Amino acid sequence: MIKLIAFDLCGVVFKERHIIKNLFIELFPGVEYTLVKKNYKEYSIGKLSGNVFWKKIGLPESSEEIFLKEFELSVPISFFKDFKEEYILAIISNLPEEWGFKLLELNELNNLFDYVLISGKEKIAKPQKEVYERLLRLSHMPPSSILFIDDKKSYLKGAKEVGMKTVWIKNDEDDFEFEPDFIINSLEELSQILEKLKGR
Repeated sequence: MIKLIAFDLCGVVFKERHIIKNLFIELFPGVEYTLVKKNYKEYSIGKLSGNVFWKKIGLPESSEEIFLKEFELSVPISFFKDFKEEYILAIISNLPEEWGFKLLELNELNNLFDYVLISGKEKIAKPQKEVYERLLRLSHMPPSSILFIDDKKSYLKGAKEVGMKTVWIKNDEDDFEFEPDFIINSLEELSQILEKLKGR
C-alpha cells in the first residue's frame, strides 16, 4: 500500500520543464544559453554558490526573484493539501538549493512536504541511487510503499531500481528505454492510480 508520494518539482509540481532553455532564456534573452547551462549544472549540485552563479552569467542576484516568480503551479495548492490528509508527501528535485526552497515558499507549499531533497543542498542528483536511498532512510518507509512521480524516465528508473513504484508524467516525448509502472498526462490523474494501488 502506498503511504508516501514523492514529486519532482519542474515539470510535475510546476508546469515548467525546460527551465533554463525556455523560461530563463526567454526572461533574460541577452544571456548566452551555453554559459547559463554550464554554470547552472554546477549550481544545481551545490558546487557554486548563488552569488557566484549570477556573477558568472553576468546578471545581478536580484534576477533570481524575478525568475522564480515566473514559475506556475501545474495544479492548485488544494491538490496537495487534499493528498496531505492521507499521505506523507516528499520532493525529490534537481535544482539549486535556493531555487528549490524559495519556490516552495513563494507558492505556500513549504509546510505541505515532510521531506524535501533538493540536489543543490544534498550535493547529489537524480538519477544517482543515493538520492532515492536517502529518502528511504529519512522516511523509514519500505520502498514498495513509495510512489515517485517525475517527467523524466531516466530519473524514474533510479527510483524503480530501489523498489519504488513509478509514475511518468508525459509532458513531452522521452525515448529513454524504461517502462514506468504508470503513465499519466497530468497530476489530476493521480487519484485514479492511487485507487488502483489501494490494498496492494
